[in-house]
Amino acid sequence: MKKTEVIIKTGSGAELTISGDSEFIRGVVSDIYRREDSRLRFRNEFLRRKIVDEKSFLSKNKDLSKSDYRKIVKNKTKSKTDIITELLNDSFFNESRTIKQIHDAFRQKAHSCNITSLPAILLPLVRKNIISRNKNNEGLWVYRNPRVKSK
Repeated sequence: MKKTEVIIKTGSGAELTISGDSEFIRGVVSDIYRREDSRLRFRNEFLRRKIVDEKSFLSKNKDLSKSDYRKIVKNKTKSKTDIITELLNDSFFNESRTIKQIHDAFRQKAHSCNITSLPAILLPLVRKNIISRNKNNEGLWVYRNPRVKSK
């Protein structure tokens, strides 16, 4: 068997040197092209779906540019503090709320949050006087909007 050496440059720019008999090289080259083709098909399908989503979004919101769309998609996820602020604006904290009730409100808004992480999220808001906290008759911390008078 005659050994041959082949240098291949892939679509991604990588240079590969393969040495071996012609059947081995044929198998390796075939595998490389098959994988490269699969990667390109995946990339093109991904881009096609992204463009379709972008076009449908932009057609509904004609005053937005493509860069605005990308910023919106990038910043789509809300922080837990954003959700607390949203609850505050929705008058959720007009009544005293326990950690459990706040956790349930997160779940109703389809946001996951460990109940044990909520105090760490609420404490900075308490320090900034955005939310107030007091202990109720059961000895549990309850949180409320400090700008709304108690009944």
